[in-house]
Amino acid sequence: MALNIYWASVFILPKGVIREIEKRLRAFVWKGTTTSGYAKVASRDVYRPASERAQGLRDIATLNRTLMSKKLCDVIRCDRTSICVEWLFNRRLRDKSVWTVTDNGGSLGWRKLLRLCPLLRLMVDYQIGDGNSIYLWHDLLHHLGPLMERFPRGPRLLGLRTADKLSSVIMEGQWHWPLIMDIECLEILHALPIIHGEKDCIIW
Repeated sequence: MALNIYWASVFILPKGVIREIEKRLRAFVWKGTTTSGYAKVASRDVYRPASERAQGLRDIATLNRTLMSKKLCDVIRCDRTSICVEWLFNRRLRDKSVWTVTDNGGSLGWRKLLRLCPLLRLMVDYQIGDGNSIYLWHDLLHHLGPLMERFPRGPRLLGLRTADKLSSVIMEGQWHWPLIMDIECLEILHALPIIHGEKDCIIW
């Protein structure tokens, strides 16, 4: 199982590989060998934690998504202590956010990783501090979602850059937006999130 966990944390496994792993795992559990056999209990009853008096086995597909989501979380939190995360920032993201970057380029593994974003989007909440680690136009700081998706002309209308961090509209712990003359962008000022001070924090 340890080998399965290792590979499930490296990249998103193809469905065919997952089926083959689970086929061999079922055969081993029921017959003691890796040859095929007949499962005597439904998989949903086997893949339960040991705390529920089950075998403690894990569904490989769910485990794979969970471990890869953890890796994507490190990117969202800008945790650049990992060589992998640092490489993704330098080679794939640059001045972009995982929430708005397109999956047209890059490897298949990178594109599959980005497809986990809609799942994480429901679970992440930005706690705004100094704004130095949050992208103004691309991150999920506003209840409307990424501002670039809602207001694609926003940076030009407000005289800001698309790569600006949130700190560009924060001064001394208060919101300090440019004068908004365009009706389209006035909605940005409605229900702005609270600035908590200190450093930015992402809550799950």
